[in-house]
Amino acid sequence: MKLLFLSKARGVGEIMLINGFIQLLGKNNIHFELSLPLDEYNVILLFRDFVISNFSYVRYVLKHSNNIVFIDVFDDPLIHKLFFHPNIVAYFKREFYDISFSNFRFLLTSQYKYYLSYFSTKNMFNFLNLTEMIKAYRSSKLKPLPLSYIENPNFKPSDSKTINVSYMVNLPKSLNIKHKLSTINILKERISIAKVLKQFKNSFIYLGSEHRKGLPHETYLKILSQSLCAVSTYGMGFDTVRYWEIPYSGSVLISRKPRTLIPNNLKEGKHAFFFDNLKELKRHIEYIIEVPDTAIKIGREAREFVMKFHSPESRARMIINALS
Repeated sequence: MKLLFLSKARGVGEIMLINGFIQLLGKNNIHFELSLPLDEYNVILLFRDFVISNFSYVRYVLKHSNNIVFIDVFDDPLIHKLFFHPNIVAYFKREFYDISFSNFRFLLTSQYKYYLSYFSTKNMFNFLNLTEMIKAYRSSKLKPLPLSYIENPNFKPSDSKTINVSYMVNLPKSLNIKHKLSTINILKERISIAKVLKQFKNSFIYLGSEHRKGLPHETYLKILSQSLCAVSTYGMGFDTVRYWEIPYSGSVLISRKPRTLIPNNLKEGKHAFFFDNLKELKRHIEYIIEVPDTAIKIGREAREFVMKFHSPESRARMIINALS
């Protein structure tokens, strides 16, 4: 199988999928430049960043190929107008919500917040309006694609749990107009959680800056692995890589309840614990500290579960299976 990967970005979402497809198909079958005739590629992955920056070339691809999959790893609820193009056979969305009544208001306000945050009316022409979004959400063409974890070949989970709870996040510093409301909310949320966690003995709190490189990935995973539990909170979107890194490390995930749809998600009490408020967060940590042997067992089972069902290769296979 030959795959053409049309993206210039190399964020976590892109790297995760590149690694997954290399494992699934082999490095020689993944192409990043057009080196073969378009009809010789079994699948063309068209990423939203590429559409934004190379639309003239995208028009050429859309005209000459009908095996195109749109990949949207952005952390906003917007859906590109190309969703309705007949040659795009599937649209995979990282921030995928249901259209229940509880989320309807969220989608409406979030959508126009993002329109306004970019200070560009062209967003209203490039992305679906609310009515079109509802139509898209009712279509089988729109599919969820959560993030995964970045695999580290040098990492081995620790058998020793020397930390009760860990929390490693960056505090947003660039409170610019573009995402001002979102970054203020993130800042408040992360500081509030850090204050709660500091009440526990043997807690590890790392509040970094988004302008620094932060902890080396291997060190970061080691700290998670040495923790009975670790906390994950939202970033600009609800889906975060931290949500998957914590169980990958063998630690118990404690997370805000996901608002995005996650197929075959971690099970409450078996693989993870979820909270809606700080009281619930504190109660979960107190329980885990009281039963460390149970926590270690949950962490091991969660690691096995995410490596089986939520690895980068699993995400790549999810895309291929959706086309069959």
